[in-house]
This record gives sequence, C-alpha cells and structure tokens, in this order.
Amino acid sequence: MGGVDTVELSPNGKPLDLQQIADALGVHASTISRRVRASKECLINQEMVKGKPARIVIGKPLPEEVRMLPTPAELEAAMTPPETVQRCKGSIPNQATLENDIETALVRVLETL
Repeated sequence: MGGVDTVELSPNGKPLDLQQIADALGVHASTISRRVRASKECLINQEMVKGKPARIVIGKPLPEEVRMLPTPAELEAAMTPPETVQRCKGSIPNQATLENDIETALVRVLETL
C-alpha cells in the first residue's frame, strides 16, 4: 500500500459518484467502492437504492491519530521481568547443583534401607 491518496470531495457541496473519485485518483471504481466501505463512516454513500450510482459525501472526520504499536518505552517495560523475578534469578540452582542434591538425597534414602 502506498501513501494516502486524496481527492477534494464535494467541492460544491454535491455528492460524487465512485467513477468521479476513481478518475481523480487514477484507480478502478471497485477500489474506491472497497475504500468507501472500509472508511467506517468517514465517507458515506447517500444513495439508498441498490444498483444506482453511489453518491459519496464526507461523513465523520478522521481520528487525529490511531496508535497501532506500543512505544519503545512501553515495549521495554512489558519485556522487563518484575523486580521479584530478577531477585530470584541468582538463587535458582544450576543443573549440576540439582543433580548433586538429588544424588545426596538418594544416598541418604538408601542408607536407611
């Protein structure tokens, strides 16, 4: 997808049909039809009769800004483990220590038999 294409809609207050908008943007009318449907009330088709040419007017204004991704700071905060996890890291025994502890426990159990 390229940049945002724009066309002056309803410069004299009259609705435009899909072909007028398509010609102004240099794309197929079906592309404009899809974009109008996806505009979520920013562009409105005033024509209510199916099969008649669309009458497109400007609807609700576009939102100022929609954030799709977190900021780098938010991402870093989400990826940093809580302080309690960081403190526990040093006390987690490694594999050799665990194997030694298991071996010692087994020897003690076997001695009692």
